[in-house]
Amino acid sequence: MGVYNNLEMVDSFCKWKDKHSGVGGELHAPTYKFSHTDLDCIVVGDYLKPTVKFYIGEVKMNGGHRSSTQVTAHAILDTACRQISGQEIVVPIWGRCQKIKMEYQGYHLIRFETLNPDEGYIMWDDVEIDKGTLFKLLRMECHPSVN
Repeated sequence: MGVYNNLEMVDSFCKWKDKHSGVGGELHAPTYKFSHTDLDCIVVGDYLKPTVKFYIGEVKMNGGHRSSTQVTAHAILDTACRQISGQEIVVPIWGRCQKIKMEYQGYHLIRFETLNPDEGYIMWDDVEIDKGTLFKLLRMECHPSVN
């Protein structure tokens, strides 16, 4: 078995899905849509604190933008996370279920101008930031709403 990147895996799965009867065409009916996407990162703060802060991040390289499928899927996930924010839920952490209060800090788009984050701009939700600010955001040392 070879090594595949995420796009190859998704493409392979979609081709397989479309070849099998009862799966391909039916999923594209007006009342049902099969959307494939991935989730780049969920940044979680200190889970030993009484309230655990977290946010969702989508990373785009080469100044990329989200596809319409990603926009829809991320909006659904963002809405669901907003619904649980502030509530206590049971979450498996390091193999042990813990009851914690979750504080959702939103969905955030991180865009890099090139494939190398050391070169070019870094955008956080359409606001240009420097590497130091990015590292603070990734370590949850500041609130992700930078604008």
